Amino acid sequence: MEAMDEAEFARRRKDPAGATNAMRRALELESTAAEAVPHDLEPTRSILYRSAASIAAELGDTIAARRLAIAGLRGDTPAEVKAELFEVLDGLMPTRGHDDEGTVVQQLRIHRASPTDAALTIPVIAEIQTQWFRTIDEMTNWTIEPVLLDASAGSFVVRFELQGTEDDQLVLQGALAELHDVARFIADARLRQGPPKAQRKHLQSIRSVLNLLSALTEANAILEVTTRARHEPAASFELRPPTRKDLQKWQGTTSCRIPSGDVPQADDLERVLRFVDIVAKGGYPTPETLEVVGRQVNYYRRTAEILGYLRDRLLSPSGRLLARLSGTDRWTHVLEHVTTSDIGSAWIDWSGQTNFLDIDPATAAAFLTDTVVGLSESTIRRRAVTLSTWHARLKAETGFSDASE
Repeated sequence: MEAMDEAEFARRRKDPAGATNAMRRALELESTAAEAVPHDLEPTRSILYRSAASIAAELGDTIAARRLAIAGLRGDTPAEVKAELFEVLDGLMPTRGHDDEGTVVQQLRIHRASPTDAALTIPVIAEIQTQWFRTIDEMTNWTIEPVLLDASAGSFVVRFELQGTEDDQLVLQGALAELHDVARFIADARLRQGPPKAQRKHLQSIRSVLNLLSALTEANAILEVTTRARHEPAASFELRPPTRKDLQKWQGTTSCRIPSGDVPQADDLERVLRFVDIVAKGGYPTPETLEVVGRQVNYYRRTAEILGYLRDRLLSPSGRLLARLSGTDRWTHVLEHVTTSDIGSAWIDWSGQTNFLDIDPATAAAFLTDTVVGLSESTIRRRAVTLSTWHARLKAETGFSDASE
């Protein structure tokens, strides 16, 4: 209630951002309270859900509002509160702009692949729906969020509309056509050919599709997709759960492919450690403290992220541990993180070794050429120097130098 009062005061001050932030706090508090109330404590439980759903609806978060309202309707909800919850749901129905040339209406139907299997759960349905939205977003670069129209409770049918231009529709149609044959899409030569930017995009699209297929396989569910655009007949297709053998094979296709953004550019591991130490002391590295030019600060930040020491400019638990270590223990810790990073693990697999230090550093360029998506030949040469430099430094610092051997 205090947060809602704060939102009202912010509106009077003509501070919409402040009002929104206060309402988001109110939504979080009210949702937490509703979820904490015992299921049989009515009408307290359903009243709290009604309040939380109303706040979410006012914020325009229709997905949260629908989820909270449906949660409030489950159980022995009093008739008067039930009616109010249905009013919230009814208010979530947007104006259906189907006359708009750029409007596409899509329907998802999710059901078990086998009628003998146990019923699908709400979290499973939500995961499949989320992965579908992410796949479409990745494959089309659609910039407008889906607007949910309605959902058929119990039958797991969700309808929503996408607002865009006619050109957007063509891109969407092309993406849907590619999903008709998933195996062919994953094996597409675009993963190895074309401009670096197109290669990176195709890899991200494949990974989104694999996440969707993994969710379908885990649930043993079929996703039926029906799409209708203005002046066009409805078109439907199914995505069926692949066998685990096929899924593993397809995942293997992309697990050995590395996005260019996951290949480190910072060749001095000592500066990476300095970066972590500065953040651990409450500061943030500058070109002066790292003794580099301005753009290279971001190289070292990204490398700290690749190694798992940094998340959103904050230290991870591993980063905090690294800052407490010294000497050989410190470098052994770095070696472990290089070994388990995507780039380090892929290089080990590619080399047929079991230990990072057993890799021949002279193979760095060949490894990057075979596995990295979206790098030019000249960039590969520079990144290969970084990897070979890391290898030499780690071998020396962890006591595995040629002299000691």
